[in-house]
Amino acid sequence: QRNYLLFVIYHTVSGFLDSLDGIFARHLNQKSLLGAYFEFILDTYAHFVMYACIGLLYPSYIVYFYIEIALELWNIMFNSHVNALPKSNLAWLHKTTFLSTTCSVSIYHSPNLRLFNWYGPDIFHTVLVLRYILVDDNNKKLIRYIQRYITLNKLYLFIKIILIFTGFFSILRTINKTHQSNLFFWFFPSQNGNTNAPLLVWLQGGPGSSSLFGLFAEQGPIMVDKEKKLHPNDITWNSKYHLLYIDQPVGTGYSFTKSEQGYVRNEDEVARDLYSMLTQFFQLYNEYVLCPFYVTGESYGGKYVPAIVYKIHIENPQAKVKINLKGMAIGDGLIDPYNEWDYGPAMYQFGLIDEQQLELVNLQTSLARTAIELKQYLLAYAIFSNLLDLFYTEKTGLNDVYNYLLTQLPDAFGYYVPWVTASENRRKIHVGHQRYNDGAVVDIALANDIMQSIVGKVVEIANNNYKILIYNGLLDVIIASSLTMDWVDKLQWKYADELRSAERKIWKVKEDDKEVAGYLKQAHSFYVAWVRNAGHMVPADQPRAAFDLIDRFISA
Repeated sequence: QRNYLLFVIYHTVSGFLDSLDGIFARHLNQKSLLGAYFEFILDTYAHFVMYACIGLLYPSYIVYFYIEIALELWNIMFNSHVNALPKSNLAWLHKTTFLSTTCSVSIYHSPNLRLFNWYGPDIFHTVLVLRYILVDDNNKKLIRYIQRYITLNKLYLFIKIILIFTGFFSILRTINKTHQSNLFFWFFPSQNGNTNAPLLVWLQGGPGSSSLFGLFAEQGPIMVDKEKKLHPNDITWNSKYHLLYIDQPVGTGYSFTKSEQGYVRNEDEVARDLYSMLTQFFQLYNEYVLCPFYVTGESYGGKYVPAIVYKIHIENPQAKVKINLKGMAIGDGLIDPYNEWDYGPAMYQFGLIDEQQLELVNLQTSLARTAIELKQYLLAYAIFSNLLDLFYTEKTGLNDVYNYLLTQLPDAFGYYVPWVTASENRRKIHVGHQRYNDGAVVDIALANDIMQSIVGKVVEIANNNYKILIYNGLLDVIIASSLTMDWVDKLQWKYADELRSAERKIWKVKEDDKEVAGYLKQAHSFYVAWVRNAGHMVPADQPRAAFDLIDRFISA
C-alpha cells in the first residue's frame, strides 16, 4: 500500500486521462452526446484512479472517498453533462454547477492564456498527498533525499521552508496589562522524521545576541555564505533533534516590545517571558509536548538557561501545559561571575600577559570581586568591560576574546545578518518590517543583572536530578575553562564530592579517531566536558565534536 512507484504510475495515468477529457471536449463537441459521454467516461475513470490512489495513503479515509465518488457520479451525470442529455433545454456550460461552488487557483501565462487550474477538491487532494509525504513518520526518507541532493539556493530554501516554522508569540505578563512584547522563534522539526525526538531550545548570549547566530553559524540545518546564498549544514543537531531558536529577551534580534517597560531587568523576568512563550508554543504545536525537553545555550546564555529551567521546574506541578523537562546544556557560560573572575592566571598560562601585567589583572579582579560583594554590580560590570574591551586588546593586540589563537572574529560569523534582513527573506520568515535589533538596549536593561550569580538555581536543578552538561572550549579567554571549573568545583550540591573526585576521561568522537576531541567527567546526571581546538563558540569551531557531545549527553 506504500509503494511510491505504483503511486506515481497511478497519478500519471489519472493526469493523462484527465487531459484526454479536455481534448475530447474540444474536438468532439462537448455538447454533443458522443463528446459528453467520452468525457464522462474518461473524467470519471481519472477521478476514480485518483481516489483509489489517495485511499491507499489514507485507509482510514476510505468511507469519505466512497462518498466523494458517489457525489462525483451524481455531479457529472446530472449537472456537468445535463446539456448533452436528449431534449434538454438547459444551457449550462461544462462543470458550471460544480465549479461555481468552490474556490480555485489558476496559473496564467498571459491575461488570455491560462496554463493550469486547481479547483477546491484538487487543492484538498494535493494537500492530502503533501501531508502524507511531509508529515507521516514513515516517509521521511523522501524529504531527506531531497534535502541532500537539491542544493540550488531557491529550491533548497523552498524545501526547507516546508519543514520550518517561524513567527512571534506575544508575552502576556498580567491579566489586564501587556507591553505588546513579542518573542521571535524559528522551529525546525527533526530531519529524521521522529516526531518524538528530543526538543532542544537554543538561547544565545550577549546579552542581546540573536539566537539566529546559533542557527546559521553553529548547529542549525542551514548556513549562509558571503554571497548570501543558503547551504545545508552537513553537521547539524537538527539531523536528530527538533531545534527551537528563540530571540530573547525582547529587544534581541527580531523580538520587540512597544513599551520601555517591556525590557527585562533580571533573570526572573527573562524566565517569566520565556515561560509564557514556551507554553504558547506547546499549545500551538501540541504534538511535541511529550518530547524530552532540553534547554541549551552558550555565553550569557549561561544565565538564561538555568533561569528558564528552574522556572519550568517550579511551574510544572500545577501547570496546564506540562513541559517534559529533562535537563540543560551550557557552553562557555557566564553563571557565577564572582568565581569566574580569575582572569590573571588564565591569561598568564595562555602566554598572553607577563608577570607585571598579571599583577595589574589581579588588581582589577580584586576590585571587581569587592564590588560584587558590596552589590555594586554596575561598577563590577564597568571593571569587567574595561579589562576585556580595553586592556586585553591593548596588551595583546588581539580583538577576539573568544579564541586566543585568532586576532579578529571570523567574517563568516556575520554572513547571516544580510540574509535575514533582506526584504525578500523577511517575508519568508514572517517578520515583516520589524527592525533587526543589535541588542544594545538589552545590554543596558540588564546591566545591573550581568554580574549577579545564578548558581543557586543551578544547585536546585542539580539536586532535583535533571541532567546538566557544562562544556568549555579550551581556547576561550572570556570564559576560560579554568574559570568555569572555579565555580563548578565550588558548587554545593548533593553529589559535589563525587564530581570533584570523578576521573577525567579522554574523549574521541569515534574510538579509532587519531584526534582527541576533548575530555569528559561525570557524577550521576552532571557532566563536564573540555573541547580541544575550540574557543567560546564550540559548535562553530568543532561542529563534529559538539554534535557528538550533545548526542552523548542526551542519549545517556
